[in-house]
Amino acid sequence: MKEELTHQEEAELQQALDERADHITAEQLKKGTAQGEFFNSIHKSLVARGTKLIVGPRGCGKTHLMRYTWLLCKEDDSLPLAIYVTFNRYYRLEPLLRGRANATDLFHVWILARIVKSLKEAVPSSLLKSVSHEKSRYLGFDDELLDGLIGRLERGVSLTEDDDYVVKNININELI
Repeated sequence: MKEELTHQEEAELQQALDERADHITAEQLKKGTAQGEFFNSIHKSLVARGTKLIVGPRGCGKTHLMRYTWLLCKEDDSLPLAIYVTFNRYYRLEPLLRGRANATDLFHVWILARIVKSLKEAVPSSLLKSVSHEKSRYLGFDDELLDGLIGRLERGVSLTEDDDYVVKNININELI
C-alpha cells in the first residue's frame, strides 16, 4: 500500500530538494561550489569593472554565482566592495497593483530599502566614519525602520508614519 504525502509534507520535501543559493549558509555555498573554466571566467568578469548582465534559465546557477562572488569579495580586500541583494519576494508586492494607485512607487521604495539594508551591512564602519553626514544620509535609516517597511510592503498592510517618512525621503538619484 502506497502512502501519499500531505500538501505540507510535499512542500517540505520540495524545499529540501530545492537548494537555492539564497537559502543555504555561506559555508555550504563555498564548500559545495564546483569551479571550472566557465565558472571562473564569469566570476572574474563579475569582479572586473563595468556593468554585467547574467542571463539564463531558472536553476542554472545565476544566483549561486553572484552570491559566491559576493562572499569572496567580503573576504578579500583586494576585490571590489560588493553588496548582495535578493529580490526573490517581489511577487508578494503584486497585490498592491490592484489596491494602490502608487504601487509602482512603493515597489521602487521596496527595492531601494533592500539595497540600503545590504549596503549598510557591506560598508565597513571605518569607511562610514570618513563619509560626510550628507552623503551617508541613507545609511542613517534605522535597520528596524527599514525591516518594518519591507515587511509591511510584503504583507500588503498599511504603512506607518515612519514608513511614510522613508517613502518620501528615499530615491534612486540620491542613493547613487
